[in-house]
Amino acid sequence: MKQRRYSRISPVLAVLCLMATLSLVPPAAGQVVLLNPPPGSYAEPLTVSLSVDIGAKIYYTMDGSEPTENSSVYSVPLPIREDTVLRFLVVEESGAKGAVQEAYYRIGGEQLTAGDLTTTADPPGGLYSSRVRVKLTAREGAVVYYTIDGSEPDTSSLVYRSPVSLTSDTVLKFFAVDETGEMEPVKEERYEFKLVEVLVDTTPPEIRAVPTPEEFRTSDLIALEANEESTIYYTLDDTEPTEQSSVYREPFP
Repeated sequence: MKQRRYSRISPVLAVLCLMATLSLVPPAAGQVVLLNPPPGSYAEPLTVSLSVDIGAKIYYTMDGSEPTENSSVYSVPLPIREDTVLRFLVVEESGAKGAVQEAYYRIGGEQLTAGDLTTTADPPGGLYSSRVRVKLTAREGAVVYYTIDGSEPDTSSLVYRSPVSLTSDTVLKFFAVDETGEMEPVKEERYEFKLVEVLVDTTPPEIRAVPTPEEFRTSDLIALEANEESTIYYTLDDTEPTEQSSVYREPFP
């Protein structure tokens, strides 16, 4: 009679086996769900359609609760008749799950969508020779987020509160989020700065007296003339004229 032999599995080997099994679990999905119409404020009830890549399922709730695989599966457009928080979860055929997403629909108010969030920059991007202070303007109640290093802004980026001072080449990116959570697409303005050469005339103006000393007669009035627009200071007591001296305005005896 043959005796059965049992081998003892090392605890380390058992852990390795478990880790190998866990590694077969697919990573979280990165599916993007398209909503039509987009979240926002609408005057009348509407139906919302959700679309995602073929092969994935969308689980959703409309009462603000966390969706799971036990929640309703999206199959037909959803009627929205009152203010609703639509939350949804994408699960791929492989079992990979995406993060829970949500969209807020407000019914019965002024119809506002992402297009109404349009944020403007003043002055706009362009070529400048000196510092500019850029003012970002959005719809009242919206919060504007921005970056000045060329990176994509998100809700953890700088919050706009006062004009942004720029003195060097900058890619300004920004977007607005309204009180319902609706986000505007990211916009950007490029500011470039070019030093402008300023020519300074260091040649003093030429001043002459009319008549000249050689032509002067006791009855003559003396006029002072310059070869370019200037302010002429003068003295009559043989002292050195300064900017505190008399200013020439008309001929004098």
